[in-house]
Amino acid sequence: MNAVLENHFGTPEEFIESLRSSDPRWEGLPRNWIFRGQANAKWNLQPSAFRLNAWDEGTIRLPATSHEDQMKREWIIIDQFLHNLDLQGLPMPADGIYEWRGNLSRWFKSMDVQEFELWPPKAVAPLFALAQHHGLPTRLLDWTEKPLVAAYFAAFGAASRLVDGNVDLDRLAVYAIQAQYAPMSFFEMDKGFNRLVSPHLELVRAPRWSNPRLAAQGGIFTVIVEPGRQMSAPAVFAPLDELLQERFTTMKGTSHERDRAVLQKLTLDVTEAGRLLRLLAQEWISANYLFPGLEGAAMALREQALWA
Repeated sequence: MNAVLENHFGTPEEFIESLRSSDPRWEGLPRNWIFRGQANAKWNLQPSAFRLNAWDEGTIRLPATSHEDQMKREWIIIDQFLHNLDLQGLPMPADGIYEWRGNLSRWFKSMDVQEFELWPPKAVAPLFALAQHHGLPTRLLDWTEKPLVAAYFAAFGAASRLVDGNVDLDRLAVYAIQAQYAPMSFFEMDKGFNRLVSPHLELVRAPRWSNPRLAAQGGIFTVIVEPGRQMSAPAVFAPLDELLQERFTTMKGTSHERDRAVLQKLTLDVTEAGRLLRLLAQEWISANYLFPGLEGAAMALREQALWA
């Protein structure tokens, strides 16, 4: 048995119904799951900072070679992002921490070894989430608590790429992971249920009060951390789905073996992406609702041009 349970659907209507809270695959507890839409079902669950050519601006390139260089370069990007937030007078998470204003680099250098081991430090993880949600590369992976929102991002991404002539698309996908069970069972506990196994998975919740887009999309993030990771270790972790499968296989035959997958993958042919977008709009899932403001109004026009 695999850690990932795949289900393939023939029509957008079936796809949408499978994502409703009433579908038995969510075991009557849809709130226990988080969802991620991807335009290409072939893509792994890999954070943007770990992807090939993730960032190549000025002297900063991601991904780096070593864990140490990766952390430093990620921080430089976050530092510059927060400086720009400050220039615009915009709020930032945990704004009461005085050291973050005008002295970010010194704060970074003052962190002790334990804070580096749990990268990104818990105190600044919401800042990474804010940057991630606005298009900067981080080691956080975007998810949503709203399954139809995940379907929207998969459909919009697939339909846009088809219009651009991308021929490498076959099926779009929505991933769903048991947010409460997966971290405890597969990433944080050893066979004696002690929190020793590394790497492990953590959830990151960024404040939504100052980010209408994050609130509208029900955004939440995951991050893989490894306490004690050597600074000279490779910069990049394996994708989440591969790590899950590795841990799943390791547990096989033990008393902690799971009898069903904790990661589900629902797919639909990309030729149905335009019709899926139109049906989602009828459910009030469109750019007009997911991107509050002028950007959403303009994006909605591009989205409607993709309807089928």
